[in-house]
Amino acid sequence: DMTLIAGAPGNYVIQVLNVENGCERRDTVNISQESNIPKSMTVKAQDILCFGESNGIIDILDVDGGFGPYNYYVNGIKSDKLNITDLPKGEYLLEVRDKFDCSTTAKTIINEPEVFNISLPLELTIAFSVPTELTFTASYPDEDILSIIWTNSKNEILGTDFTLQYSSNVVDIVTVDVTTENGCTARAKIKVNVDNELKLYFPNIFSPNGDGFNDKLQIFKNTIPAEIKQISIFDRYGNIVYQNDSFGFGENSDGWDGTFNSKPVEVGVYIMMIELIDFAGNKKVITKDLTLVR
Repeated sequence: DMTLIAGAPGNYVIQVLNVENGCERRDTVNISQESNIPKSMTVKAQDILCFGESNGIIDILDVDGGFGPYNYYVNGIKSDKLNITDLPKGEYLLEVRDKFDCSTTAKTIINEPEVFNISLPLELTIAFSVPTELTFTASYPDEDILSIIWTNSKNEILGTDFTLQYSSNVVDIVTVDVTTENGCTARAKIKVNVDNELKLYFPNIFSPNGDGFNDKLQIFKNTIPAEIKQISIFDRYGNIVYQNDSFGFGENSDGWDGTFNSKPVEVGVYIMMIELIDFAGNKKVITKDLTLVR
């Protein structure tokens, strides 16, 4: 073979022998180290977008020195691409080898961000139909957040801001879904209870004696909406002594003055039955003893 390969730089003696006449010739050749070898490589790493994903990227941008074509290796595994994708977090050793198998290496790291999470109180009680501000806390700064969606249990959108002015008449579950600029998502829920219990206030004893105090039976309530459909008062024999289909709440209501057919009824214990329609349209019946004195 007229081509010889030197394994290392240095002086080599070449001997040529003519086998037919026995003549021989020698020469000395100096093999120097090739200076154009791969010296460095330029790489760019793109970190993982969200915690737990494997979407890191390494781009091999340039090789300084050597002779192409080049072969590339990532952690010892040959790669046919200069754009290496779908990488998990970790440290990576990149190697490039030229056509003469001369090589250089570079190290890079793909980082993973901390987990993105948000939080809300587990439960909250609010007043009936009174707006209350709901807000969440996030593990990322506000400027990293792209979108916010508040929804109720019917999946109706309630708001799209960092805070929500929320009011309701009934208990519900409110959900907030938050997405970052990198597409990381988090969800939190809060159970919102509503103080919607109707409370009635009325005396169990009243004295229609004309003294200006407690002369009429009047019924009061808290701020929860309700309507009295009918109030009936029975004597101890079950006879109706008073009935009203338009009885109102409060001091301005007509009330019962303790008469039947414009005559005072006897003192004693009566049965009061109140038929109510609450704010949700449900019918309720309340029965109480009522003592009349004079």
